[in-house]
Amino acid sequence: MAARSLFVHYRFHPITEDEARTVLAWEYPSLPTLYHPDPVDFEDDVLALLVPRYNYYAAYAEDGSLAGFCCYGDDAQVPGEIITWARSTSALASARS
Repeated sequence: MAARSLFVHYRFHPITEDEARTVLAWEYPSLPTLYHPDPVDFEDDVLALLVPRYNYYAAYAEDGSLAGFCCYGDDAQVPGEIITWARSTSALASARS
């Protein structure tokens, strides 16, 4: 039997409108309301994910399924914090564990 890899590979590309609509419709029952967009603001939220300076990306799993999304732009920054690439990628990895 072949050993299973400990690593999961994802393919990223800038998020499209269809992908933004899909991820904004995902439900997270055990998470705070921050992760549940208000239906009244849905169209504005879609447009926000498409703003180039926010750098939103769709993440696809090896099987081709949309697995998540992330942001490395202005919208992802915590005021007063400097986020490094290593810190942001480890956060993404731990979120999928």
